[in-house]
Amino acid sequence: MVLVDCREGSPTLHNKVELHFKPSPIRYLIIPPGVAHAFKNLENIFTVNRPRLLLNSKGNYIPKNDVIDWPLSNYNYPILKPNKILADIQFYQKQAEEQKKFINTLKSSDYYATPISRLYTDPASGKKYKVTLNHKKEV
Repeated sequence: MVLVDCREGSPTLHNKVELHFKPSPIRYLIIPPGVAHAFKNLENIFTVNRPRLLLNSKGNYIPKNDVIDWPLSNYNYPILKPNKILADIQFYQKQAEEQKKFINTLKSSDYYATPISRLYTDPASGKKYKVTLNHKKEV
């Protein structure tokens, strides 16, 4: 695995470290926010990502600053300002409410045998996402 520090103001900014290890079901690897990672030679191996959601100073979640995957051939490393505030229960409740609203919007619309697209706005970041669904129309 290769790790690169992309944290703004870090004394090890853009330093690269390569680790060699064997996967284990009883060991965890914790990658800090703002540290990019790339795995090599992980054929037939499963990885489980369990992100700990951290928010920025405005209470927003910006995923691109926490989990960074990139092609091994790309050496143009970014400089990121990682989120630092641990998301609280109210944040998760708000996310669940927004997801329910989104699902209800889909349920209230017609279903098509061909794909349909809906625009979804992430309440935390304000970023818009296009979601395409393929649902068989009931006969």
